[in-house]
Amino acid sequence: ENDRQHPLVSLRRPYRRTELGAGILWLLLSGMEMALGYVILGCLWCVTIVGVPVGLQCFKMARLALMPFGASVV
Repeated sequence: ENDRQHPLVSLRRPYRRTELGAGILWLLLSGMEMALGYVILGCLWCVTIVGVPVGLQCFKMARLALMPFGASVV
């Protein structure tokens, strides 16, 4: 089993063909827009010291929005 580790998001296993197709469709239809929104919100939250933890979670959600199938937030 090939497990790749990343500090923010981990993949459970390699993509299957259907998951890859669904992931590409998701990315083109709404994933990029959602990720961009989370990145902008994360930057805005990180302006204040109190908002830094929320901003970091927004960055995790942005990464998850780009690859929702087969990924989990750690």
